[in-house]
Amino acid sequence: MINKHHQRGYALLLVLLLLSIFISGASALARIVVLNLRQVRFVDQAIIASSAASSGIEYGLYQFRKAKSEDMTSKTDIGVAKVAITVDKKEDTWLKIAKDDFAIITLSPSSGVTSVIFSDWTSSDCSATSWIEVTKTEWDTANFTKEFTKDSVSRQPYSISDGLPDQTIDSAKLTQLRLKALYCDVSKIVIQGQPVLLPSRVIIKSVGEYQGTKQAQQVGTLEKEPLMGLFDYVLFSECSLNQKGESECP
Repeated sequence: MINKHHQRGYALLLVLLLLSIFISGASALARIVVLNLRQVRFVDQAIIASSAASSGIEYGLYQFRKAKSEDMTSKTDIGVAKVAITVDKKEDTWLKIAKDDFAIITLSPSSGVTSVIFSDWTSSDCSATSWIEVTKTEWDTANFTKEFTKDSVSRQPYSISDGLPDQTIDSAKLTQLRLKALYCDVSKIVIQGQPVLLPSRVIIKSVGEYQGTKQAQQVGTLEKEPLMGLFDYVLFSECSLNQKGESECP
């Protein structure tokens, strides 16, 4: 004969087990919801901090160009975020050039550089031999309207096994050296100037902070802006133009 008191005990135990399962599931679900809410809030804060860090990079580059200072550390508020900016000038001049990309070095007559020396050329692993194409262009500062001759522009590729020869710089002319990486990425090429150092690289670091979330960015650039020898327009004329840009139409 079944005891009804024992049946009541089983029912109570079953209710307690089901209740504990429901409470555990609800607690786990609530924990997931809270974590997701925190993650969404963190992402929003990180986006604002990252945007502030990017603005800090632009602000740091502007201040460096404006102040012409070698080293600079500043803090500022950009919108609702706080930004710490650091600008460091590196004594070694080195460049990293991706495959089929190029870097430009501009030397004015006032730079005092009479020769450029290349050393420590390293490239990433690739099946082909690494080459660098050097294009040197010279402008006569006394007469910019003077036509280019075959001696004004020189272009020559060099392999990593041969190395790059020293480039002689005419102190009376404005000179642009264009280095293009062929076949492989050039991970690092060290460049020096004689008798004075070349304009070195500048490292700009920016840390954006918003409500305890921080995002950092870092970029490297040349101390002086490169002079580009490319133009985004073309002149058309039905007649020949003289050195002054005047038409020779009858």
